[in-house]
Amino acid sequence: MPDRLKVTVLAVDRRVLETEAEAVVAAAPAAELSILPDHIEAVTPLEVDSLLLKGTDEGDLRLAVHGGTLYT
Repeated sequence: MPDRLKVTVLAVDRRVLETEAEAVVAAAPAAELSILPDHIEAVTPLEVDSLLLKGTDEGDLRLAVHGGTLYT
């Protein structure tokens, strides 16, 4: 089992961030999702909210998202 997730955050016109994280927490329409290493595949729309990347090399990062799609 991998101990970290490879995370890429994209905007329409550019790559915003590429890092590794221990977990990703995101707001979806029906619930808040916590994605951990060795997760199942999923695709869900994102709410206008924040995206939390836990356990990156820079510590915990919180990014503003204005919708979009989460692919795992």
